[in-house]
Amino acid sequence: MKESQFNMHRFLLVAKRDIMEDWKGNLTKGIGNYALYTIIMISLFINSHGMKFHDFIANMAEWILLFTSIVFIFVSSDVLSPLSSKAKRISFLNLPATNLEKFVWRFLYVSVGFLAINLAAIILLDITHYLLLPLFSLGEGYANLLTPYLIAEIYDRITSIYFNVDGTPIDISAISVTTFLVMSLWAHSLYLVGGCIWQKHPVLRTVSALFFLFVLMLIVLKMFSPVLLDIKPFMTEFFRNNGVKPFVIIVDCVIGAFTLLNWWISYRIFRNMQIVNPKLFKR
Repeated sequence: MKESQFNMHRFLLVAKRDIMEDWKGNLTKGIGNYALYTIIMISLFINSHGMKFHDFIANMAEWILLFTSIVFIFVSSDVLSPLSSKAKRISFLNLPATNLEKFVWRFLYVSVGFLAINLAAIILLDITHYLLLPLFSLGEGYANLLTPYLIAEIYDRITSIYFNVDGTPIDISAISVTTFLVMSLWAHSLYLVGGCIWQKHPVLRTVSALFFLFVLMLIVLKMFSPVLLDIKPFMTEFFRNNGVKPFVIIVDCVIGAFTLLNWWISYRIFRNMQIVNPKLFKR
């Protein structure tokens, strides 16, 4: 079979095999998310003190958005967990599917799969919320379903973004969803590359590598700070004349290009995987 070919039947077979083999891991992730959200909800119930339902939803949405954003990025380093041992490596690499099909599935597994598990945890939270209502003296509105309100609040937070230019707030809500998506996928792609380079302790190693690069970037920015100060008046004038949207769109395109590059690098590394790696390049 050609590596460039993509067959949905083979793709679904890889997905089915992966889900069945890792059902305990998926269940653990779902229970972990659900337990965390339940603890946060009960804490808010206990400390409500007449808190309005809208304020409760705002607090819950803030915690869920924070947790989801962080874990969504970190979980991408788990992209090649089926290759963590020699036995798993042999089993996965010998599956009757192309490398493209295997890689696309693993990418969806650590991105869309995590979001689906997270959504299931939020829906289960609704059931727990109804079971706990009689135990607390809560205000009006708490008998409503939480999930629609939480999703609406999270979306509202993502789309309500303002950019300050010399103390003047500029609304960029029209493109903030795209910006949030691009930035999230870019951060996700960094840990995706790390997960392809290192199969053992990928999160720790990727965090260490990115921290080193971040420190190096700060040093470079410090060295070129006079140049950046000279550019600042020009950028301020540009924002005043053209608004911030053209600049944000350009940044989104650049970050999007780097994201595609990271995906390509990840796929190239995955495609060159061997059942036994040479010891010099042992990961």
